[in-house]
Amino acid sequence: MTDSLTNSPPSHVDAAVGGRRSVKAWLGTFIQVGLTVALLTWLFSDPAVREGITRTLTQANLGWLLVGVGLGAVWISAAACRWQIFLRIQGIRISFRRSTGIYLIGMFFTLFLPGLIGGEAVRMVYICRERPKQKTAAALSVMMDHMAGMVAMLATTAAIVAFRYEWLAQSPVGIGGTASVLVGLSFAVLGLFAMLIVSKRRLDRGLPEFVPARDKLNALLAAFTLFLTQWRWSLAGIALSFVTLHGYFAVFYAAGRAFNAPASFIDVFSVMPLIDVASALPISISGLGVREALLENMLHAMADVPAEAAVLIGLGGFGCWAAWCIVGGLIFACYRPSREADTLSLRELLRSSRNVQSNVETIASSPHHEV
Repeated sequence: MTDSLTNSPPSHVDAAVGGRRSVKAWLGTFIQVGLTVALLTWLFSDPAVREGITRTLTQANLGWLLVGVGLGAVWISAAACRWQIFLRIQGIRISFRRSTGIYLIGMFFTLFLPGLIGGEAVRMVYICRERPKQKTAAALSVMMDHMAGMVAMLATTAAIVAFRYEWLAQSPVGIGGTASVLVGLSFAVLGLFAMLIVSKRRLDRGLPEFVPARDKLNALLAAFTLFLTQWRWSLAGIALSFVTLHGYFAVFYAAGRAFNAPASFIDVFSVMPLIDVASALPISISGLGVREALLENMLHAMADVPAEAAVLIGLGGFGCWAAWCIVGGLIFACYRPSREADTLSLRELLRSSRNVQSNVETIASSPHHEV
């Protein structure tokens, strides 16, 4: 297998391609910034909403925001434990303290460098630096981590649609959006199973060459196959995914309590799958504006939450999450690699992470991954 997962482009041609990708990334970031500003301007354009936000802030119980930050520690710890499981499945042995630090560093870059770099790519780069002989394993661990989270999100969304259908139906956005999330996740899971069934007898060769995006599909197949063969550990990862997901949802309930919103825990919980998926789309910076607009639409229509309180729930929950992203930034500034790794500068991290994102499909180029 090639060792190019985090290396610089090998030729001037590849460097030119990388440059074009960098320009596209910066252009995407510029568009995201513009959409974020436009959405937030639109949300705050109503004088009644601005007045309501000022009034709500003066009456806020900010202690609940501290509860939200504490809940963040719970779900982040569960997420780090989950990733630790999948790292160990891949034969990567690093301490929980170090893997948690790398996870938080990934969160930091997800917050501050949207469109240019992803938290997952940052995690891959750091693990590749810590364990340079296990680059394939690093990529597969992150893919398996995503799969466990996707299963938990699918099960949670299905339960919400089944038990809260009539409540969601009060808003076209609520029932339509949540049903779309459920259908999308279902197709994603069915697609993974279909890949496994189709190529079950040809895992060494992967998918046929005529299949579109063959390398990327082979990469997903490799991760999914290992996800199934190590099913006991995968189930443990899925269990931790429920803790991670529901702990994250609880942060926004705490924000609602901080701003005296008349929404129950189950009301906030029921809208969060759509909010979570929509805010993860590369539309705005960290979902800002998208998250608040959806909360205003859904909670106002279905739970009689004032528009200003719904907007503040989104901003408050985001703030609790961002507080831990800032912790990740402090860890990045103080991070000291193990004896096997060199110190990673910011410029090297950006370059390597862009290379990871554009070359992660190479993990399927070898018939045997490193374990």
